[in-house]
Amino acid sequence: MLTTWAVHNIKCGGCARTIRRRLSAMTGVSAVQVDVEHGLITFDADVLRWPEISETLAQLGYVRKEDNLNSSTMAAARSVVSCLLGRVQSENA
Repeated sequence: MLTTWAVHNIKCGGCARTIRRRLSAMTGVSAVQVDVEHGLITFDADVLRWPEISETLAQLGYVRKEDNLNSSTMAAARSVVSCLLGRVQSENA
């Protein structure tokens, strides 16, 4: 099922690369697209995969807006690290 989620902390292409790489590596997840400007992630996956996808995003520091986690400072810090990793990987590709 093609789905779009609004997500906090997406800031740049590095963030987008990290998200695409991690979600695309998950079994049963495909067609991952990231709209940095609007903070949207679109992907194709069965609804049963959504909790795992949400958890993966949270581990990277990208929190679904509807989840509204209280640990926004920690999520923001994780997203900075994910962003930097995405930038480094694109420079080394």
